Amino acid sequence: MKMVQTKPLKFNKISTSQRVAKKHLKLHVKRLRDLEYSRLREMVPSIASKEKVSKVTVIEEAVKYIDELHKALLERLQRKVYTGSVEECQRV
Repeated sequence: MKMVQTKPLKFNKISTSQRVAKKHLKLHVKRLRDLEYSRLREMVPSIASKEKVSKVTVIEEAVKYIDELHKALLERLQRKVYTGSVEECQRV
C-alpha cells in the first residue's frame, strides 16, 4: 500500500485584502486611543500645558485629579451639612 503525502492545512492564511483591512483597523483604533488620551490630558490641569506626557503619566495624573475633586466635593458637602445643622439649632 502506497502512502500519499498531503500538505498540512493552513487555517490562519488570510487574503491580502483581509491583511490590509486588519492593518487599517489597527491604525484606526490606535488613532482613536491617541485622541482619547489627548482629550484626557487636556482635562487634567497638572499636565494640560505639557507638550509630551506618557500615557501612563496621563492615567496617573487623571486618577490623582479625580481623587482631588472627590475630596473637594466631600468637604463641600460636609460644610453644607454642618452649616445647615447649625442654622437649625439657632432657630430653636
